[in-house]
Amino acid sequence: MPVMVSAFLSLPVLVFSPCGKTSASLIIKQQIALTLDKTMNAYNIPGAVVGIIVPGEEELVIRKGLADMVY
Repeated sequence: MPVMVSAFLSLPVLVFSPCGKTSASLIIKQQIALTLDKTMNAYNIPGAVVGIIVPGEEELVIRKGLADMVY
């Protein structure tokens, strides 16, 4: 789990940077989703949830992965 946390340490910088445009917000969401996909694939993580909540701003929650895995 520490590996996954360290992969996302730079993301709040992107989210809190002033962009003011909807297209920039969409690009940030896509970058976060892509980073999540790459991290999950690189470390064979079956599922993850990323949530970013900033008061007064739109919430972002991304859920990806598999459920009911048998090992």
